[in-house]
Amino acid sequence: MLTVTQDRSPQTTCSSKQIHIRDTIREPTKMQLQMSRHHCCVKTAEEKLQPPLFPWTGEPSEVPAVDHRFRQSERVWDEAYHQLQRAIRRHKHHAVSRRASTPSYTIGQKAWLSTRDIWMRLPSKKLSPCYIGPFTITELINPVTVKLQLPPHYMIHSTSHVSLLKPFVPSSAEPGANEEPSMLLLI
Repeated sequence: MLTVTQDRSPQTTCSSKQIHIRDTIREPTKMQLQMSRHHCCVKTAEEKLQPPLFPWTGEPSEVPAVDHRFRQSERVWDEAYHQLQRAIRRHKHHAVSRRASTPSYTIGQKAWLSTRDIWMRLPSKKLSPCYIGPFTITELINPVTVKLQLPPHYMIHSTSHVSLLKPFVPSSAEPGANEEPSMLLLI
């Protein structure tokens, strides 16, 4: 029986190919390969930059077809860039036009607090109330943050973003909507 053995291991063959490739790669490409290695954990802003779209310098070539292809590619990319910018402007305009303005709150006004991020000890999140309160606004920290007067047993932070609030509007359909809740006397 005849056995064939290699004079070089696969690692050596691979390394020699890498050295050959390394020597043939231009400097910017070699630098980009170096920066894209997975073991690099800290990257500077320079390393996060995308490689250039057209890595060549645009020097005239001796072959006219190369120059024509280069100019055609630049035109296509410019047109695509302008179309993308136009689509971004159109989407932004549509989003802004459909966005509801946030209500302005004043000190002393009452508002409902969303239970979206509040863990409540209820058997089902689906059946729990969407809003709790109403609570009185005690301080306007900035245009989008308010401080509420919460009961001490709630054990949540009293500062809330206005996106978690809904203005309280008293309704005449609910009994006692305009009255403060009275204390029950147990005998």
